[in-house]
Amino acid sequence: MINGLTILLFLILFVLILQNKQTTALMIIVFLIPINFIPFPGNGLLLNMSAYGILFFWIISKMIGKKPEGENAMVFRLWPLYTMICMGLIFGLINSGQIQRYDTFAKATPENQMMNITVFIFIVIIFAKIFNQYAKEQDVQRKLISAFIASSFFHLISNLASVTFLRSIVPQFLISKPTITYESTFGIVIPRYGARLGSYEFVADFALIVMAFALINLAYGRAKWLSLGGIVASLIIGIMSGTRSLYVILAIFILVILYYQRRKYTTAIKYIGIVGVMAVVLSPIIYNYIQNSPLFARILDTIYRYQMYGFVGASNRNFEAGFDSLVNFGSIFGLGSYFLYTLGPSEIVSHNLLYAMFGKYGLFGVVFMLMLFYKGYSGSKRIMKISAEERIRSEAIFFIAVLFALFAQEMKYSFIRDISSILVYTFFFCTLFMFTNSTNIVENQPAHE
Repeated sequence: MINGLTILLFLILFVLILQNKQTTALMIIVFLIPINFIPFPGNGLLLNMSAYGILFFWIISKMIGKKPEGENAMVFRLWPLYTMICMGLIFGLINSGQIQRYDTFAKATPENQMMNITVFIFIVIIFAKIFNQYAKEQDVQRKLISAFIASSFFHLISNLASVTFLRSIVPQFLISKPTITYESTFGIVIPRYGARLGSYEFVADFALIVMAFALINLAYGRAKWLSLGGIVASLIIGIMSGTRSLYVILAIFILVILYYQRRKYTTAIKYIGIVGVMAVVLSPIIYNYIQNSPLFARILDTIYRYQMYGFVGASNRNFEAGFDSLVNFGSIFGLGSYFLYTLGPSEIVSHNLLYAMFGKYGLFGVVFMLMLFYKGYSGSKRIMKISAEERIRSEAIFFIAVLFALFAQEMKYSFIRDISSILVYTFFFCTLFMFTNSTNIVENQPAHE
């Protein structure tokens, strides 16, 4: 069934490219990026449908000579990604014999791990090239953002189909299968739904990016109902995931926005006051719901574990032990595309972005990731300061806020663990860098005082 859908996707993309409708084709690909369908798992490649769509789009566009109108200089410097491919292959081959180390656990053979990580990076390079050539115009970028927001509705339906009557009318491959978590402190079995994102932990990242893009749309007054619906859908799937970090990164996101919009504190305080009054009036209903909800049980369990065992027990993240593992068994050059899923206690290396990048690509990998976030921050801050147009400043602030929140999230969940999450972040950063490199946004505008 899924293989048939992939073939159908290829046919649709082919027809659209022939008709010179590359934007529509890209909207379909972007819509599929967060959907973790692996149509051909038998060959060992863990590529989802959108990854095959990206490859097909690029190959067909080159074969039939379809090019976008006009040419801009490359805004993406892709040599770090080419370097990762080379380092991954070389150091992967050198270190692949270390699979027997006592602290190492892998979900696949060294050969499959090297193949997957190398191909993942190759797909990222192709996607960045496509984005640079076909998404230069702001109108195209807005359409792609809206397509990404629309994907949240698909995930909402996938989750609701797992708990409502929709289960009987929705195809089985669309239904989200829950992951069961058992909280021993209160003896509660908790179903956690990851929609079709591949992991319930990654829901928080996706939900926040959807909300940021939706707010950008609303700031420009476009796709109002789609954006409002996307915010609601992402919050619902976030709650159904049972991922506590969603609330942490949402708090960071909101606080950063309030900091940069502090001249509007009076408006914010007014709305906070209204919400506070409503919360007091509805407190009996809210309490009766919350005290019986799995998420509340998880929060109580976290508080209990923190009181008894400290931060490590509450978070199940032993950063010190993970660091010791990197020092003892890692390398400043990294282990390459030989993908160590776990290196050290509590899988902390694979859960922490900087640890994972050091484990794979050494100091180069760490510097690359830090620079990626910093370039996004510095470019957005430049536009925020130089632009006199309020909605452009708001967009820059939303990007800065989501960068801070996502960076905090990546200290407990690494997005380089699978192709869906890698491509979601690639799309986010491509959109961000297109925004910060669009000189026409700030050209000839007086500086903002």
